Amino acid sequence: NDVLVIRRPPGYTMTEGTLRALRSVSFGQNGLDFLRKWSTDFANPEDFYAVLTQPIPALSTIRFQLGVASPVLAEKVMNWYFKTWRVQPLLDEDGALIDASMPEYPWLGRDITATGTSDGAFLGFLLVGQVPFSVVPSLQTPGAEIKLTINLGVADGVEAQESVRMEVLAPDGFVFADSCRYGGSPIFSKCTGFQNQATLVTARPRLRGSDITVDLRVRNPGLTPTPNYFYLSLFQDESTQYVRWSQYLSYEIMGMGVVYKG
Repeated sequence: NDVLVIRRPPGYTMTEGTLRALRSVSFGQNGLDFLRKWSTDFANPEDFYAVLTQPIPALSTIRFQLGVASPVLAEKVMNWYFKTWRVQPLLDEDGALIDASMPEYPWLGRDITATGTSDGAFLGFLLVGQVPFSVVPSLQTPGAEIKLTINLGVADGVEAQESVRMEVLAPDGFVFADSCRYGGSPIFSKCTGFQNQATLVTARPRLRGSDITVDLRVRNPGLTPTPNYFYLSLFQDESTQYVRWSQYLSYEIMGMGVVYKG
């Protein structure tokens, strides 16, 4: 008499009738928690329940799928929660068994007890949008200290509690200056470089615009790297999971032409 309960993050909508068992699990009655056994939102219940029809051995890996509609924009809370509950048999006042069968949801008149929880440990999947950007060097000379111009667009914006963090990962061999901002910037308050990575922090808790430009101090590698891609990621506050990510093919490192006259 076990029940699996799935709680969605804010903004998502789980779809009735889409639950499908794929591996090492089978389901009986299931659906959205419209009768609010756990949920508080009748129009879009936070919880989806599924009755387990056979025991699942400890340490087993189960697989199932459930249709969901994603929010238009990424939410700050992104964890999915999984809990298991057990519907207890019906007992009389003396504790004698009256009925051990599994009643229909919402199991009226029965005690239900929690038996397991992910406790938010499942980090879920993220809505990771793109952040189109381009990279233009002032020089393509091997080993040259150059101004690297990055232009990016975040038309719909990224918002945070305190600041948005932008990380630029260059191909191997590039070296960003410790203080890597080239000149001032009204958008980014600081830039910290370490080897081939630059980390920029916004002055305000949002980053929005279709034509954002920032100049960075970097040293070119001696040869064109392989692979030769720049990666740009956007993070909210101190989060370690990006909410925007894109890559851009880097430029070739080319030596300056020399003409010898005989």
